[in-house]
Amino acid sequence: MDFMSIVREKASAIAISAVKTSGVVVETVKSNFAIADKEQETGKVLKELGELIYEAYKQDEEFDADAVAEKCVLLDECNKEIEELRNKLKGLKKIKTCPSCNSSVKEEHSYCPFCGAEIKESSEDKDDEKSEEEDSDSSVDELHP
Repeated sequence: MDFMSIVREKASAIAISAVKTSGVVVETVKSNFAIADKEQETGKVLKELGELIYEAYKQDEEFDADAVAEKCVLLDECNKEIEELRNKLKGLKKIKTCPSCNSSVKEEHSYCPFCGAEIKESSEDKDDEKSEEEDSDSSVDELHP
């Protein structure tokens, strides 16, 4: 292998790494903005819920149970979406949650550094790894025709 071939291989490897890293950064920023938007929406719904209940209290009336239930359903949906986005972020940052103490732990750890509990790799994590490998293989193919 001559010098130029080695340089080309190294440059190609660096380019692939840069593409992967920039993709992770973009997805992280998008997820953080989406979380902020959902948290703002949650605050708005909580305010509306509080106003419904307080107005009924001020007028010494029963609050509209259907309206309250509707706001609670919206809150549940927002909180579920926020949780999904945070889990996506953990995946991007290669972090998992300890099943015992709920601490954030680096993906490569087999035991929680906070409580010592064993952290087993879930089948979901294995499926995610496989799809990431397939994605990275296809992106490498795109760079090398």
